[in-house]
Amino acid sequence: MKSTATPYFPLLEQITMVTSVVKNSLTGHGFLKMQQEVRNMLSEEVRNAIALKRFSLISPILNGQVNNRKDYYAQISSKPVEMPHYGIRKYSPKTIESWYCDYMRGGLDALKPGYRKQG
Repeated sequence: MKSTATPYFPLLEQITMVTSVVKNSLTGHGFLKMQQEVRNMLSEEVRNAIALKRFSLISPILNGQVNNRKDYYAQISSKPVEMPHYGIRKYSPKTIESWYCDYMRGGLDALKPGYRKQG
C-alpha cells in the first residue's frame, strides 16, 4: 500500500531548501554583507549628522553636568531618540556608554558610523 505522503515529499524538500537559503542569506556573512553595503551608502553629511546627534546625547557627561553616568545612560535609553537617517530609535544604556567611550578615544570622528573592514 502506497503512502499518501510520498507525493508531497519533493515539495517538502523544496520548501526546506528555500527556507534554508533565505535563512542563510539573512544570517551570517550574507546579512553582514548587506549591512556593509547600507553603511557604505551613507554620505559624509549623514555620517556627520549622526555623529553630532550622538555627541549631543553624551555632551552633558562631558560638560560635568551628570553625577552618575550609569543613571544618565538609563535615563537617555528610556526614551526614543530621533536619529538622522535611522529615524526614531531606542538605544540601550550600553550603546550610549559605547558612544561616550568612542568619543573619549577618538573624538567626534569616532562617533560617525564606521565602515567595516572587508575581509
